[in-house]
Amino acid sequence: MNKLLHNNTLFTLTLLGIATALAFLFFSFVSENTANIALLYIIVQILIARYTNGYLHGLFSSVFSVICINFFFTYPFFRLNFTLSGYPVIFIGMLIITLLTTATTSSLLSDGSILSDAEKRELLENIENDSSWLLNMVENLLSVTRINDTVTHQVNKTPEIVEEVVAEAVQRLKKRFPSASIIVHVPTDYLLIPMDAILIEQVLINLLENALIHSGSSHSPELTVTDHPDHVTFCVKDFGHGLNPDVIPDIFSGICHNTGSVDSHKGMGIGLSICKTIIDAHNGYIEAKNHTNGALFLFTLPKEEEENIPCSQK
Repeated sequence: MNKLLHNNTLFTLTLLGIATALAFLFFSFVSENTANIALLYIIVQILIARYTNGYLHGLFSSVFSVICINFFFTYPFFRLNFTLSGYPVIFIGMLIITLLTTATTSSLLSDGSILSDAEKRELLENIENDSSWLLNMVENLLSVTRINDTVTHQVNKTPEIVEEVVAEAVQRLKKRFPSASIIVHVPTDYLLIPMDAILIEQVLINLLENALIHSGSSHSPELTVTDHPDHVTFCVKDFGHGLNPDVIPDIFSGICHNTGSVDSHKGMGIGLSICKTIIDAHNGYIEAKNHTNGALFLFTLPKEEEENIPCSQK
């Protein structure tokens, strides 16, 4: 028994050490995207749950991973500061999902002999879905802290090529949904718009993911960019069952709806609420409505810098 505990502990510490070392290398030389580092630790959770006995090592590695991600790889670096907006939610959310992932994997192993192949597949799909949801939540909440860390709750905008921002958003989404088909229409003219590209990519990813998952249609969603004299419009259109008219007025409020809302996945309305926060910080405008064959989400970005102009006055 002691030997088994020793081996499990050594295996757990070794994997966590390797994950942390790889995370430092990835963070320093490849990308500072915390969500990618979270994925690395999630893989470690699954391996530890798979090759150790019981829940002890999985629970320990979950707590360790969450603390490492927050301490080493999330601003402010090398200290835990939960006074900044969004960080308590990130910490608690990541902890809950990693614990659920560990528990589900351990359950699969302990009950594997009495589970059917279909039940095993369902458990594994739950692990994959929870991991994907975790990454999306981390990306969204880090987007909010990126805005709230500024004094004015505005964003640092730099001129960005619209076509490149759209292409990057679609590419990131397809990493999560490899079989996804998205129809993109962009102007042939060169468009350079002031924006925080990372945040606008997150808005596009949220809206396109909603169209893919919640529209209830096999028809490919469309993303159309339209050039106007003083602004650029981004329109995401799906061809599903549309939005419940009763939900539309509050759809960006963050309220959880269980009435067919496009953002009810996992019972959270956080994605669309964050979209509005980001667009408001850009002095833009966002709306949701139905069209003849589905739902439509539209947002605008001004072509010129605008200082402290509330969207309601535009």
